[in-house]
Amino acid sequence: MVTTLRNTWLICFILSSCVLLAGCWDRREINDIAFVTGTALDKDGGEYRTSHQIALPGQLGGAGSKGGGGGTSGSKSWYTVSETGVTIREAALRQQSVVPRLLYTAHRRVVLFSDELAKEGLAPVMDALGRIPQNRLNAVVLITKGPAREVLDCNVPVERLPSETARELGTSTMKQPRTIRYLVHTLLTDGVDPSLPVIELIPSQTPGADQDQTDMRVSDIAVFRESKLAGMVEGDLAKYLLLALNQARNAEYTVPAPAGAGYVMVQMQENDVNLVPRPDNGNFSMKVEIKGKATVMENESNYNLVSRDNIPALERVLNEQIESHVTEVINELQSEHKSDALGFGKTIRERLPEEWRDVAKDWHEVYPDVKVTVESRVYIEHIGAVVSPFGRKDRHLVQ
Repeated sequence: MVTTLRNTWLICFILSSCVLLAGCWDRREINDIAFVTGTALDKDGGEYRTSHQIALPGQLGGAGSKGGGGGTSGSKSWYTVSETGVTIREAALRQQSVVPRLLYTAHRRVVLFSDELAKEGLAPVMDALGRIPQNRLNAVVLITKGPAREVLDCNVPVERLPSETARELGTSTMKQPRTIRYLVHTLLTDGVDPSLPVIELIPSQTPGADQDQTDMRVSDIAVFRESKLAGMVEGDLAKYLLLALNQARNAEYTVPAPAGAGYVMVQMQENDVNLVPRPDNGNFSMKVEIKGKATVMENESNYNLVSRDNIPALERVLNEQIESHVTEVINELQSEHKSDALGFGKTIRERLPEEWRDVAKDWHEVYPDVKVTVESRVYIEHIGAVVSPFGRKDRHLVQ
C-alpha cells in the first residue's frame, strides 16, 4: 500500500514537472537560414543600396570545386542579393522579400562602405549596424574605391568567398583591425577622427588567370573629419601613417644605403608612439615620439653591415626617413584633409583638460595650426643570418 502510494506521487510529480519544461519556441532549422558573410553599402541616387553576400554551403568544398569562389562544377559558392531603400533597414526588408531563407547576419565578418557613401557621412548608417543585437560589432570595416557591391561579386583567388578575402586583407593591414565597434567608439569620442583601410579591385597579374579573375589590394588609408570621408593617404605615405597611428604591422621600409649604391630593406618588429602636447602661445604644440626595433630583411647594396659604425649610420638614415615622411603625412592631414586621425585633440583632452575646454567646440579650426615635431628612435637589433651581402666579395664592399 505504501509502495503504491509512493509510486503514484512519483508519477504525478514527473507529469507535473513536464509542464515546467521550456520548449524551443524560436527554433529554426539550419536549412531555413541564409548566412550573410559580408555586407556592402552604397549610395544609389537618393537611396541606400544594401548588398548581402550569402554563403552557399552546398558549393563550398568538394572534389569538383575550384579556387576563386568556384564550387561544384565550377559554380559560385556565394549568392549576392542587393536592394535599395531610403534607410538601411528598408533596403534589408526588401532583400528579405526576395530570399526564401531568413537573412542571418550574426556570422557577418566584414562590412564595406563605398567612398561615395563615406563622403556623405557614416553616422546615419551606423544605427542600423549597431542597434540589432544579432549584428556583430567585431565585423571588419573597410572603405572601397568605387561601388562596394562590386567587391562582393568579384572572382578572386585563394579564398572561397570575396568577403573573406576582403576581411583577411583588412585584418592583416593593422595591429588592431578596424571594426564596427572601433568606428562607433571613435565617432562618439571627442578629439579624434576615424581612419579606415581602403580596398580596391585590380586586374589579376597572374599569368594564365581567367579573364574575369581580379585581385584585391589594400594600399591606402581613408581619413575622416567626424563621420565624413575627408580624403585618402595614398601609396608609401600610408605605411608611415600606420606607423604614426601605432598600427603598423610588420611594416617594411626601403632605406638607401648610407654609403655605396643600393638599398636596404628593414622590417619594424616592435614600435610604439607617444604624443606629448604642450600649450604654445594660445595654441598647442605636439611632439610625436616614435620608438621601435627593426630587423634587416634584405641588403641588395654593397654596404657592409658588419663594420662597427655602419649599423648606427643606417639607423640615422632610417630615423631621418621616418621623421621626414611622418611629418609629411601629418602636414597632409592638417592642411589638406583637416582630419585629426592621430587623435591630437583626444591627447590634449586627457592630459590638458583645462586647456581642452577652451578649444573643444572649435577643435577642427584649431587643429590645422598645431605645431608638430616628430622624433624617431628606431634601433636595428638584427641583421639576419647573413653578415655580408650574398654574392659580393669583401673587396667590393663599402666598409
